[in-house]
Amino acid sequence: MSLPRQADTARKDIVQLAHAGLDSAALRHVIAARLRRAVPAEAYGFATLDPATMLLTGSVRDNIPDTTVALLTANEYGQDDYNKFSDLARKAVPVGRLSAATRGSLTRSRRYRDIFVPLGWGDELRAVFTTGNAGWGFICLHRERSSPDFTTGEAASWPASPGMWPLACARPCSSGPPPQTAPPNQGPASSRSPTRQSSSHSTRPPGTG
Repeated sequence: MSLPRQADTARKDIVQLAHAGLDSAALRHVIAARLRRAVPAEAYGFATLDPATMLLTGSVRDNIPDTTVALLTANEYGQDDYNKFSDLARKAVPVGRLSAATRGSLTRSRRYRDIFVPLGWGDELRAVFTTGNAGWGFICLHRERSSPDFTTGEAASWPASPGMWPLACARPCSSGPPPQTAPPNQGPASSRSPTRQSSSHSTRPPGTG
């Protein structure tokens, strides 16, 4: 199936999932699993944002160590780098590939040098979910260094369904592992990493309470 057709199918599945009665954490896990069928990745983080401040309010993740969360948060709010969420949110298409932003030289990114390299990660694909000028959440997909970079086609085919994202990001979160229910008409999520680590937790940048 071509990427545009995969994206269209993913959009329909995601809208259906958004009305399945899941809480925010469970919903974000199954949405991420669905997205990874169209755009494979070894790890992901899917977070909610306060649309008024763009501060993190909670996150779910897979294959991202606990100690890495604080490093990513410090980078996002305290260091200069590429594809910041606040910058992406102002774009007409709020999606960014680190490989494209650095013009193929990932080492230009402090996030890559200090955080990704020790984890064995390579390229990163980020998307901010917006309605109007409000950012409700974001997702980061991470690939291992041995995997190919994200492509222009993968970024362009990102299945944006604006009316769904406030539903996905605003429901109360529950702790616990991701649900085992597969997305509509789909099997398990694609993942080339043999070890899975999932978590649902609340995250705020240092000094915000």
